[in-house]
Amino acid sequence: MAPARWTHPAGMVFVYIPAGEFTMGSSGDEPGRHPDEVQHRVVISRGFYMSATEVTQGQWQRVMGSNPSQFDACGDRCPVETVSWEQAHEFIRALNDRKENGRYRLPTEAEWEYACRSRTASAFAFGDCLSPDLANYDGTHVISGCPEGVYRKRTVPVGSYPANAWGLYDMHGNVWEWCQDWYARGSGRTAVDPSGPAGGKYRVIRGGGWDFFDHDCRSANRDRSAPNLGLPYIGFRLVKEADGTDLSLRETDERYGVSLRSAPHRKTRRPYVPRPQQPASSMKTVLRLCP
Repeated sequence: MAPARWTHPAGMVFVYIPAGEFTMGSSGDEPGRHPDEVQHRVVISRGFYMSATEVTQGQWQRVMGSNPSQFDACGDRCPVETVSWEQAHEFIRALNDRKENGRYRLPTEAEWEYACRSRTASAFAFGDCLSPDLANYDGTHVISGCPEGVYRKRTVPVGSYPANAWGLYDMHGNVWEWCQDWYARGSGRTAVDPSGPAGGKYRVIRGGGWDFFDHDCRSANRDRSAPNLGLPYIGFRLVKEADGTDLSLRETDERYGVSLRSAPHRKTRRPYVPRPQQPASSMKTVLRLCP
């Protein structure tokens, strides 16, 4: 039986996520829902380890010898951000090149939502409202009937808020998290260990972030960004295979004739409630839904 927790020498703590199945996506009446959140059954056939927190600046520094984060003054325990999908894979390659302690990768989108939900079916792992006391996001704009709170305008140290039922912190808010998959609209078909399409323009990001609304942080919410672009609200967490094997995910996209450097950033901000006009100096980038 796999141990419940495992710690990497660089300080990353991993928790065991058991195999199972769940309904991926959101119901038609979930506030803030988007059309690409088509509900369907997904089977996760093998248990895996997922890092209990987002990769931190200190962990990145120990492995890579640098710190790309915009919020570097936040400290070693804050999530590393302003890292592209490609840079996340450089970090993963550095870990795997050591040929010890197993193999690491990004989670698939299905694994990410499965772990985030931790056997819940509500909008968030904590229920249908996300109190600003439970996550770092813009708490001044919330789903109708949910409590308002503060907007911190920055990242905070990982683990500052309660974990979900499987011991994972900050699955809602703080920074968006890269997934392995190329983005595609959902088919609604039952799937076993899905890993997304063979190619595309954008990689999936999940979880919402410090600069976004509560509905952006829902378990089912999906977004995407160009894989060569790092932004101060995107980071990542890792998966480690429980049995030391590799799921043979598509880590070398050149095999599929896809250029990772051809796609501009197309971050989507799809407000559920109106928001006041932001000043020109604001960091926020408001773009229409990608086609």
